[in-house]
Amino acid sequence: MNDITALEEKLAHLEKTVEDLSQQVITQGAELDRLTKLTAAMVARLRESADQNTGSVFFGDERPPHY
Repeated sequence: MNDITALEEKLAHLEKTVEDLSQQVITQGAELDRLTKLTAAMVARLRESADQNTGSVFFGDERPPHY
């Protein structure tokens, strides 16, 4: 195998690796967007519950009602 062929093979493997990593970044970006939206929805629900003062949400800096 000559040097040019070896370089072409390495380049082909590197191109495949870049494609794979690029796809992973796209997949993780979509997952991050989904989780960000889910977190925002959960925060909104917690705030609504706290605003209604239903007592169903306990925050760490509040004393439970039995104190």
